[in-house]
This record gives sequence, C-alpha cells and structure tokens, in this order.
Amino acid sequence: MFLSELTDKKDNNFDFLRFLSACNVLFCHSSLAFYGIGLSVACIDYIPAGLDVFFVISGFLITKSWVNEPRVINFLKKRILRIFPALIVVVLFSAFILGPLITNLPLDEYFSSEDFFKYVRNVCLYKICHILPGVFVNNPYPNVVNGSLWSLPLEFLLYLIVMVFGLLKLLNKTKTFLWILLISLIFLFHVFIGDWIDKTFLLCSGQKFFKMAMLFLMSSFLYIKRDSIEMSFNFFILAVLLWICSVNTDVFYFIQWFTLPYIIIYIAYAKIPVINHWGKYGDFSYGIYIWGFLVQQTVVFLFKDKLNFLPYNIVVFFITLFIAICSYHFVEKPMLKLKNIDICLKVKKLFNIKNFWQ
Repeated sequence: MFLSELTDKKDNNFDFLRFLSACNVLFCHSSLAFYGIGLSVACIDYIPAGLDVFFVISGFLITKSWVNEPRVINFLKKRILRIFPALIVVVLFSAFILGPLITNLPLDEYFSSEDFFKYVRNVCLYKICHILPGVFVNNPYPNVVNGSLWSLPLEFLLYLIVMVFGLLKLLNKTKTFLWILLISLIFLFHVFIGDWIDKTFLLCSGQKFFKMAMLFLMSSFLYIKRDSIEMSFNFFILAVLLWICSVNTDVFYFIQWFTLPYIIIYIAYAKIPVINHWGKYGDFSYGIYIWGFLVQQTVVFLFKDKLNFLPYNIVVFFITLFIAICSYHFVEKPMLKLKNIDICLKVKKLFNIKNFWQ
C-alpha cells in the first residue's frame, strides 16, 4: 500500500504519538529540573527523543496542510492560531503571576528588570529568554523558567520554509526538492566536523538546529513523494533495525534522517485499536510541552525537600496534564475554531474587491 492511500484517513495515531512525545520530553526534563543534570540511562538512547518525533510529525502534516490549501494568508493563520495563543498565556502567566509571587527581588526591581522585558518578548518567538529576575535562582537547575520554549522559533521557521518552497513550486518538483536535501546533507557534514557545530542558531547549537531541520524536511519529502512511497511492514522493520544499529555511532544522525520519518509515519497510519481514536477528547500534547518545564521548576521550588524523585514525577505529570487539558479546552480549541474562517474571502467582501476591479 502506498502512502498516498493513507494520508486522508481520519483514524490515525498522530494524536497518540504527539501525546507520547510530549510525555517523553516531560520525563527527560524531570532529572534536569530535580537534580540539575540530564538523564543518563543507557536504554534512553534506543528511544526516539520526543522532540525528534514532534519535528517528524510537523514536517509531514505541515507540508500536507500547504499542499491541500496553498494560500499564504490561511496557511499562516492556521500556524499562528496553533502556536501563539497558548504560548502567550504561559509566558504572561510566568511573567505576571508566578514570577512576582516567587521572585527573591523587590517587585519594583523585578518589573523594571531588563530580563523581565526580554522574557515577555517570548510571546513573539524572538530571541527566546529563559530567565525571569530572581526566579528559581536556588533550584538545582537555576534561573531557567521554561526551558522548552527554545524549539518553537525553529519550528515556526520551518513552517515558513515549507511555505516559501510551496510558493516557489518546489513542493511539486520532487527532483528539485531532493537536490535541496542532498545539498543540505553535504553541507551538514561540513557543519558537523567544522567550527559551526558550536555556533548557535535560534538559541540552539548548529548541530541541533540542522538535526531538527533535516528530520522536518525529510518527513516533508515523504509527503511529497507519497504516491511512490510504499508503506510496508518489512520496510518498517528494516528501518527500525537500521535505526537501532546506528545508535551511538558516528552515522546515527545520518541514518536517523532516513529512517525515523518512515518509522513514525508508518506507526501513525497503522491500525492500532484504542489509540486510533486517542484524540477524540482533545490534543493535549502542546500544553504538556509548553507547561511541563515550568511546572517541574515550580514543584521543585516549593517541595524539593518533601518529595523523592518518583513522587515528584507523578505530581508533575498530573499537574501538567490538568493544565494542558485546561489549555486545550479554554485556549487552544477556541482559537483553532477560527482557522475555518476564510480571511481572503472576508477581505474581498469587506473591500468589495471584485466590484472594484470591474
């Protein structure tokens, strides 16, 4: 069966995969917030990172969104409504409610600090700042208020790249798009062995930037070539084995770019009872992702000496899930309903553009 025969299926596992990936990120951050160091469990290397899965899913679905409706205004509207409303809420809550309650600085100094204004600027996804003045300064992982926000500018940039490729008609020319990917791969080898590996792009290392970008673009390529991509269980097993064998080797990222997108998209369209309808109550993954680290840091701040690591994780998970559910139903879902409004048509009617040109 070819991928094109599956892409319109409403019963898929994308919601479950996003939820699982958000929980993966939450779990991986737990040690960082609680102990101040990252996880060092050997088996973790054999589990795809939650953020990697997010970028694979985004690359596929964002490309599908553009191909199905290649209109700039409506495309941007959908992306903005998905990213910004919940982001604005979590940033403003952190800066104007949580921060003033727990800062160790006088409030006039807190609100006049340059770091305060830089943090509020996060609502624009411009130069993400993780610091609020006097907040979490004594935590095991000090000063960082919400370490998950760094990936959002990169993800939104990749949305724009898909849009630009679409406007240039590159998404309809698979050979051209493939050449872009191959040139990027050659360039990346230079990046990984050269001085650029330590340089930063959008608040992440050059290596991490291109790692995520390539996962996104390779997944995008899967959708572009959907008419000729066969979704076979044998190919799936082969991709899994290649991915596992490449872990902890010098070619891991290279192999992952070609295998992980296929693995994730195959699972997304597999017939798996229960999880095929996982999203019927809502998609809480984005809320878990953008609130999780803030909750972790807050729980550590309030109860560090009263909780062991396991109870801490349980408390954090249920608090984060509750907030994510509220975020979805009271912020994200109402905003997403606006995506069905045809802005172009509204503008034409408002200014009577058709009659004007006649």
